[in-house]
Amino acid sequence: MNDKPGRKALFTGPVVPGRTGQNEGPVVLPVAIEAALRSGISGDDSARIDLADIPEDFRPLATSINALLAKNEEEKLDLQNRIEAAGALQRRTDTIIQENPMPILVVDPEFRITVTNAAYAKMSGIPESQALGRSLSDFKVTSQTGSGLRYVIQEKKRAYAEVVVELPAGTYTLEQYGIPLLDKDGAIESILIVYNDVTRQREGEEEIQTQMGDIAELQRQSDAIIQKNPMPMLVADTAMKILTANEAYLRLAGIDQSRITAMTLRDFKVLDQKG
Repeated sequence: MNDKPGRKALFTGPVVPGRTGQNEGPVVLPVAIEAALRSGISGDDSARIDLADIPEDFRPLATSINALLAKNEEEKLDLQNRIEAAGALQRRTDTIIQENPMPILVVDPEFRITVTNAAYAKMSGIPESQALGRSLSDFKVTSQTGSGLRYVIQEKKRAYAEVVVELPAGTYTLEQYGIPLLDKDGAIESILIVYNDVTRQREGEEEIQTQMGDIAELQRQSDAIIQKNPMPMLVADTAMKILTANEAYLRLAGIDQSRITAMTLRDFKVLDQKG
């Protein structure tokens, strides 16, 4: 069998079955095999050896090299696909955060801001460039109910709290949702924080509570005016059912409070009426 020309390899010894290299001197690799090896070493795994162009004794070696190159190429393509998929996922995540109408922050385990969106910048009055790198401890929280963000770190679970925080744009009452983002080992990598501004809602609730308190006070004062009035007085609803009577009326009528509140104005016989 006539070998095709090739370069001398930089090693001797068994290369293929039946060739010991000990009696025949340095092994001469076919050019195609050497070229494929050099391509693989340089990072190009697309090269393949045409088995028809090399001596039969070298074909097992060439087959192994082809398989190795194919495997490396497949692994590189798989890695590239994974990187591209991760990049696409990151872009989608960034879009979801940036375009979300809810104020959103992403912080690291030390509570330093790594991502913020336009909605948060608008609410807080802090431009994105100034928010990045700041710590949540830079903001004064005057009130908090529920589980704080440290619960997310400790339990690796979602947490809810309502906080009152002072920001450059004003003081806000916010519903705060902390969501743990874990790495491949299950450790906290970041915390996604979504805020819901309930400032006006809470202010409205406080206003209602204030008004209810005012109404209760007016009712108390009205009852006092009726009960302490020296003139006999009754209070009845639109159906003429008696709701209450003062002490002066009870003395005049000779009826106790429990009985009179079970009566209506129609229970009294009016003998004469003018006006």
